[in-house]
This record gives sequence, structure tokens and C-alpha cells, in this order.
Amino acid sequence: MVKNRTVDYLNCHPFLTHFINNGYDISDEEKKEWEVHIKRIVYRIKKKFEFKYQAEKICHTLSDVSKMPFKSYNIPASKCNVGNQMKKIGKEKSLLPACVECYADGRNNYAYPSVIEATEKRFKSLKDKDWIPAMVKLIDHNVNVHSMTHFRWHDVGDIQGVWHLRNIIAVCVCTPNVQHWLPTLETQVLKDYLVYMKTLLKEETDCNNIDIDNIKFDSIDNLNIRISTPIINAYPLTKIANDLGCTSSLVESSDRILAKNMEEFMENSICTSSLTENECADCRKCWDKKVPLVRYPFKKNGKMNGKIEPFDLYGGKEN
Repeated sequence: MVKNRTVDYLNCHPFLTHFINNGYDISDEEKKEWEVHIKRIVYRIKKKFEFKYQAEKICHTLSDVSKMPFKSYNIPASKCNVGNQMKKIGKEKSLLPACVECYADGRNNYAYPSVIEATEKRFKSLKDKDWIPAMVKLIDHNVNVHSMTHFRWHDVGDIQGVWHLRNIIAVCVCTPNVQHWLPTLETQVLKDYLVYMKTLLKEETDCNNIDIDNIKFDSIDNLNIRISTPIINAYPLTKIANDLGCTSSLVESSDRILAKNMEEFMENSICTSSLTENECADCRKCWDKKVPLVRYPFKKNGKMNGKIEPFDLYGGKEN
């Protein structure tokens, strides 16, 4: 079905599985052959490293975020491509991009030299040929030893390009029992990735009787890509998210979101960590594809920043 390298096989797998589950005409023999092939690839990846310390030599450690109950993986905030552009735009146009007050931009624990060094090591490892098996090993270790069920990509940092997203999705395919959450501002990278996958599926498969042009990220069962709205109090990017098969998020600065009835008022879309000592506790909204929009309260120096007039990115319409 697919005649390409390992990472491409893994990236094609969730989309082909989606097609098969939705009526793509394939023989039982072909389906079994494909599934066996993917299992062999995943098996080889998982056998690459026997011990956690071997994987950490490649991609360093996973990151700990006090707010979340599970591990994450971060790179320097300075490597956020769109985020750094938004900071410049904000200064020029007197807007308030969420990235201007980034909690990881030399603030809090992220200012410690050891933390800075760790994020730099992770960033330098991204293009290592063994980065995928190393990440799979670290995630599997936390599943087996700490019963990890959810994982966040980039509590700091963002996708670096299509190549980076391909590798992340390969890791997700190899860890199907973990629900992955990937927040991002890099909508162009998401679009470019889908163009890449459409071309690959058309050229390297015989899927002529299915609508490849309409593939979306929601075909990847255990990955929720949540598109961040770059400007505080802007209309959320829900249309763009829907078109790509993603969910969305928004940073809000308003006194109303501290109200005790905020969950009912905001239709259960608000991040409630401010009510639970800044912890996720039992909440898993960010990972949940059934929650199309999550709204995060914006705080500055531990307090709400007051009311900011809503800013419209798209001419008066929610987008």
C-alpha cells in the first residue's frame, strides 16, 4: 500500500485506518498485511532502547510541569516561530498577544540555568535519527512505571516544521494507549503537513476510491491538536480548527471567568485550574476532542489582568 520510509509508514497508518473503518474497499489479506507491517515497525522502534537512560542520552528527559499530573516535553520559548512574531506585532500595533506574557519566557522556574540547559538539549536532539525511538521509550517507561495515560507536547515551545510534526505523530502512533495533546500556533505547518500527506497517500497508495483531499487530523485517534488563538480576547480560531480536524483554545482576561458558576456560564469550556490551586486535578479538557474550545484565564503576577476589549482578527466573525 505505502512504499516509503518508516516515518511515512507511521504517518500514513492513522489515515489509512480511518479510510478502512469508513468503507474503503480493501481485501482482508491486504488489511492484515498492512497491520502486520505496522506492528513490525513499531516493534523495531520499541526494541531500539532497552533502558530509559539510553533514550535520555538522545532526547534528554521529559519535562515536569507542576500544574499537570503527567509528563510533558519542552524546548526553548525562543524557538517559537509564530510566537516570537506575535510579540513583535504586539509591540508595533499595541495589541496584547498571549505570548507577550509567556510564563516560560525567562520567568518562574524557567529562568533557572538547569531548566534552560534542559530545554536547549531537547531542542538540539530533535533531528537526531533516534529521536522517535527515544521518545517512545521515555513515554512507555512512564506508562509502565507511573501509569501515565496522558501526555502534553510543548508546555514550552512549538512545532518547528512539517518534519517535526511528522516525527511527533510517529511517536503518537507508537504509543496508542496514551492520549496526546499538542497545543500550537503553527497553523501553516498543520496545513503544509496535510498537503504533504495528501500527496504521499496519492502517490504511494492505491487508494483511488476514497476522498484523500478531505483528510484531517481527527483521524489520529490519540492526538488532539489544539490551535491557540494568538491574541488575548480575540475570537477563537474555531473555523480553522474545524477545517483541519483540530480543536482550539483562547486566552481571556475578564473578571467573569473567576465566578464560581463559570463552568455553567462558559458551557464547560473554561480551564478551572484557578479553582484547584493551579492544578489540572481530574480535568482532562485540553486532551479531549469532544471539547472544541478551551478558554484559559489570563493572569499577570498571579492576578487577573482586568478587562480588555475583545479584539477581532477576522472582521467581526468568530473564525
